Amino acid sequence: MTNPSMTREVPPFGDASASMDLGARLEMFGFGADEIALSAKIWEILQPEAQHIAEAHWQQWLRTIGEQEHFLGLDRQRLVQLGTDHLCNRYTRVGGTEWVQFAERTVAAAIANGIPLTVLLSMTCVWASDTLEILGRCYECSKEERHRLNDVFVRLRSLECDVYASLYAWYVDFGARRERDRLSEEFQDGIGATVAAASRGGNALSSNAAGASSSTRGMLVKANDVAVAAEQSAIAMRDAASTAGGTDSGDRESTNRGGGVGGDCRASQK
Repeated sequence: MTNPSMTREVPPFGDASASMDLGARLEMFGFGADEIALSAKIWEILQPEAQHIAEAHWQQWLRTIGEQEHFLGLDRQRLVQLGTDHLCNRYTRVGGTEWVQFAERTVAAAIANGIPLTVLLSMTCVWASDTLEILGRCYECSKEERHRLNDVFVRLRSLECDVYASLYAWYVDFGARRERDRLSEEFQDGIGATVAAASRGGNALSSNAAGASSSTRGMLVKANDVAVAAEQSAIAMRDAASTAGGTDSGDRESTNRGGGVGGDCRASQK
């Protein structure tokens, strides 16, 4: 039911427990001075067999998960002792945070290994069944007292399930927030990279446009120089043609004048 290779990030231990209003929960489940005293009475009855209850608790974990190393890396003896201490705290210090912190440690290990809440609740169900069996077998009392003990036990059981479910939801929400933050960072990084790439592309286009504009201006200057040279050449050619035309006219006029003088000479000689 779990994939150990797919572990999840968990928050600093104790944050979830500190966020819980245990006093409000006790009030909601009807715990007053009498119920707290009866809870301590239940522990007196269970204490001689508390280790057996804790052992059954971890056996359920092993049946479901398969490897006890998935829980804190502790050996069986240490786990049983932790379970026994948890039972003592839950019955004798129901308003304290010790048993809630134990529940958080269990939830954190489950979340880190992808273990569903159903498995955790099945573990608590095992020691609940063992507790009822021990109460009935080891403690003789009136029907009225039995009813009161059973009533307090049911309230404790309901409170425990509520705490486990609330802690599990807190851890799941933490994981969801971290995943949203990660996706947001990736999205922002992606947008930043896209903008940077677009900016580089824009700069390249601007550079190419500037180069094209500069080349165009150079070509226009050269074309203008050619036009000016052509115009100057045309003017020079016109000037040369005009000069040549004036010279030819002068020669013809001089020739004509020469011919007339010769005639006048010949006429005079006659």
